[in-house]
Amino acid sequence: MKFFTYLQQDFLTFSGRVNRIHYLYVNIIFYLFVISLHRFLVFYSFPENKIMLIFILLFTLALFITNISIKIRRLADLNKSPYYLLLNFIPFIHFFFEIYLLTFKGTSDTNKYGAIPNSFYKSNLN
Repeated sequence: MKFFTYLQQDFLTFSGRVNRIHYLYVNIIFYLFVISLHRFLVFYSFPENKIMLIFILLFTLALFITNISIKIRRLADLNKSPYYLLLNFIPFIHFFFEIYLLTFKGTSDTNKYGAIPNSFYKSNLN
């Protein structure tokens, strides 16, 4: 439960750094939400209710902004410029970019983007 509190605090933060495990957990939650939203839309085949449609669009926008935020902070941990995020929009390169973000260890010392990130499981779940 403290993990969700931690996510709520970091929802729209674009500064700082995120380690691999935090990035992995946020991506798992993100893709579960995306799959759930997709299933909802397939089941109801695009609802005609305009309020529901606006809610879905706002929810999708919030997920998209959160995903961009976490990727920018992960790139900061790797000491890379946020412009590398543009690789995310190139077909086929996106897959290798995600593997890079998930597998490569961040810098082990303070870099130009900030101090070493605390893991949520060390600082907030103990």
